[in-house]
Amino acid sequence: MDDYARAYGELSHRLVGVAWLIVRDAGLAADVTAEAFAKVYPRWRSGKVDDLRGYLYRAVVNEALSTSRRRRQRQVVATPGPALDFVDEVVQRDRLASALSSLSRSQRAVLVLRFYLDLSEADVAAALGWPIGTVKSTTARGLDQLRNFLKEDMTNA
Repeated sequence: MDDYARAYGELSHRLVGVAWLIVRDAGLAADVTAEAFAKVYPRWRSGKVDDLRGYLYRAVVNEALSTSRRRRQRQVVATPGPALDFVDEVVQRDRLASALSSLSRSQRAVLVLRFYLDLSEADVAAALGWPIGTVKSTTARGLDQLRNFLKEDMTNA
């Protein structure tokens, strides 16, 4: 098995999760991830990719952002993976999914990379090709909006 196939095996599930958090559609998230892997392969094969993991994160986020710009999203509550057994967990995931969908695509992308993938601010900046200050401010604004959304959601519940 070559290194690229190994990277696919190790990263694809997580990257589909990243894409899903941005596009909110499980099938589209799988397509976005496959498309990103396909686009990166020629560059990786020609030796133009130094950090394959970081390059793939960036490719998936960029593909998810451009795909969601081109297509109207439909709201999907389901998450990828096995069915959830507990109603409370389903309700919490639904609330978080609704809160995430209230954010801009850029804020969602930064928060997914920062907290779902547990990347540092510097790694997020490198993955998106942004200055670190932009990552910090986008993170702060996104977290503020999440807090406000969830606070209002709790008030209305």
